[in-house]
Amino acid sequence: MKTKTNMMVFCLACGLMVGGFSLVFAQQGHEPLADKTATVPATVEDILANVDLQLTALNKVIIAKELDRVHVIAFEIRDMLMVLPQKRSDLQPQEKTALIASLHNIKQQATLLDKFGDSSNLVQTKKVFTKFEDEIGKIKEILNRNH
Repeated sequence: MKTKTNMMVFCLACGLMVGGFSLVFAQQGHEPLADKTATVPATVEDILANVDLQLTALNKVIIAKELDRVHVIAFEIRDMLMVLPQKRSDLQPQEKTALIASLHNIKQQATLLDKFGDSSNLVQTKKVFTKFEDEIGKIKEILNRNH
């Protein structure tokens, strides 16, 4: 009986923590990410075209100093790029390894764009955006090598 009670208390505490994190995200303007697979284009070409459009939008937001909007676009780009390994099963092992490394960098850079955008740090946001663009260029090179 004591174990069952402890488990119920533990589950309740976990539920409150998860709910609390969601509330903190919402208060910061960061809604928890939903399943984005429905919004990801079907083909690699369409994904990359959409990423290009989003990069242009992100650049405009940074130029306009609307840094509170940076995270939304950066995370959309990140989410679209994360499906690329599934879409390109024909990659050589070295290419797949390079793609996964680049995607890891994209995740880190999207997080930094969020951090610096939220803190209104224009200089660092621009620096990370340049790295973000460069990494996306590397991803395109990997995908276009044998396609």
